[in-house]
Amino acid sequence: MKSPTVLTTDLDGTWLHGDEVDRQKMYDEFEQIRETQNVPLIYVTGRELAFVKGLIQGVSQGSGKSQETPYSTKLKIPVPDLVIHNIGCGMYSPHNQYKEQIYQYNQLVQSRWNTPGDVENVKKEIAQLNQKFKGKVKIYPQSGKNMIIHRLAYFIEGKVEEAKDSIVASIKAHRFDANISSDSIYDRWYLDVLPQGINKGTALRSALDWIPHDKLLFAGDSLNDDSVFQSMSKSNGNMTGTAVVVGNASNELKRKYPKDANIKISQKEGVSAVMEALYDVLK
Repeated sequence: MKSPTVLTTDLDGTWLHGDEVDRQKMYDEFEQIRETQNVPLIYVTGRELAFVKGLIQGVSQGSGKSQETPYSTKLKIPVPDLVIHNIGCGMYSPHNQYKEQIYQYNQLVQSRWNTPGDVENVKKEIAQLNQKFKGKVKIYPQSGKNMIIHRLAYFIEGKVEEAKDSIVASIKAHRFDANISSDSIYDRWYLDVLPQGINKGTALRSALDWIPHDKLLFAGDSLNDDSVFQSMSKSNGNMTGTAVVVGNASNELKRKYPKDANIKISQKEGVSAVMEALYDVLK
């Protein structure tokens, strides 16, 4: 029997964004909906797997907030049916579901992650880009990360808008994909070097092939979600459903879809926007 709707959502800035009291209330509401209407939940995140596991297990650091996120880990976060992590570079099921499908997908990603020599060439290319930009743009590795797999993660500072196209083209020349995004939470830019053809959108399309559903809802807030929004846009249509850009999303993302019938720009922020859209889809 098919499920009526599968809820797929980004974490930072989306499912994790909002007042803590309101967030817990909405998480509890979702659990009631999931129990009565059999709604699968998929987290589609750029976070590494260790972070997501800690989040759903309630593992806190310091005063209850991770050093890598402004969100409390003391809340009871709904445990998803599936986690797409590392911007699509891996999948994991907390309930040990879909074992064969997840294994096959993770093997596919690994096969597309080029040889160590190729990876080193990309690192050298980024070092050369830093020299080329002469301090106007600085690209440097993200530190303190755990279990980043099959991708390279960097921060970018400076005149990023002017340099984006050049950075992407240089990385693509080495047979990798490049994703440049910003967010409204940390007010900074990110560069992710990914295996060719691997991103949040391709990962979600793969998962939906083996997760029964009638309707799809996706919510996100930054350009690393854009591969999903593109797939769900009216002009593309690779995935049919409703996509929601939350109210606190980056301006770069909001500007991309001003009049797309399949993509809604919510006036509400974070989890409030997600739950409002879910109620609308379930009507």
